[in-house]
Amino acid sequence: MAAVQMTEGNPIRNRFSTRAQVAGLLALGLLVALGLLFSSGQVQQGHYQAENLPRTTGAVVLNLRAAYGREVCGKPGQTGALIYGPYDWYDPGEYKTAFYLRAEAVPGTVVGRVEVSDAKTAAILASGDIINADTAEVRFVYQLAFSIRQTSQLEFRVWYYGIDRFCVDQVITQLTADN
Repeated sequence: MAAVQMTEGNPIRNRFSTRAQVAGLLALGLLVALGLLFSSGQVQQGHYQAENLPRTTGAVVLNLRAAYGREVCGKPGQTGALIYGPYDWYDPGEYKTAFYLRAEAVPGTVVGRVEVSDAKTAAILASGDIINADTAEVRFVYQLAFSIRQTSQLEFRVWYYGIDRFCVDQVITQLTADN
């Protein structure tokens, strides 16, 4: 059996500790990634992960750049709601809703629509068309501002028109600073 001389700066010892550190960091990274992939994604009222909301079209797709590692993407040629719901109750006030989206489409193409509605009255409180601005994959936040005068049950919708690739990651609604 060959003896290993243990001296300061021994390359075998230094290489081992570096490998152990790298392995430890990789294991920690894997645990964090698994926690993100398998978390419920429901952080609090007003914060909704797309994969946890109902839909009439699209599928949950793994994407490490999405908030919790997943997003809902439409399949070209199929139309419908990529997300709708959750029908949570909100108190009166001024709100801002941010839809976190991703699109890969011809510039100027209307790929979908976002809406905030009162689930009880079916009144649309705010809406807007999603128009792709670039030919490459684009991640962006589409914000809508609205107000409610009485406690209301809200629904957030992302409509997909079946054109090119369009995905939704999350929806965040919060009271504005004016409240």
